[in-house]
Amino acid sequence: MRKSRGVGVALAVAALTQLLFVQAAHADTFLAQAAWPPRLAEPMQPVAGPRVLLRADNPSARLQQFTPLRWRDVCIAPCGVTVDPAATYRIGGGTSISSETFMLPRAAGDVYIEADVGSKVKHWVGLGLMIGGVVAAGYGLMWWQFFSGADDPYNSSLNDFRDTARNVGLVIIGVGAVLEIVGLVMFAGGTSVRVK
Repeated sequence: MRKSRGVGVALAVAALTQLLFVQAAHADTFLAQAAWPPRLAEPMQPVAGPRVLLRADNPSARLQQFTPLRWRDVCIAPCGVTVDPAATYRIGGGTSISSETFMLPRAAGDVYIEADVGSKVKHWVGLGLMIGGVVAAGYGLMWWQFFSGADDPYNSSLNDFRDTARNVGLVIIGVGAVLEIVGLVMFAGGTSVRVK
């Protein structure tokens, strides 16, 4: 009989303990629901300034704002954000060549920025072509100079060989000149910006 009473008491204590845990869990849920939704932060004051609309021919181009430590990305095309009218800006970022810095023309309203963006990849490929053009032209000039000289009146096959070698040298000089021109055009391509 004592044993059954002990088991009964243990079961009663276990049931009471479980009931208390369930009540505590419901109380926590009730408190959490009473605090929901969380209080919103104070509304931010809207930034007063112009709205910028950016059109760029390169999707990686970004409007960037100068901060005391670095250039900070503001937006990518088509933009449409309100910005600080007194800040200094440029177009850059990613693989685009950075433009010259510019200021916004007005402190309110819409400001349109059109950018023709130069590529850093094209810039460095252009430099490589320019170097290759100089090397090829120099090699062609050496080749042409090596086979230049007085013709031998008694050996026409030697004269024909020299003429062919000089022509090869001239072709190599021409290839070098073409590489130089193409490289210069690619190297010189930068980013131009029109602000309206």
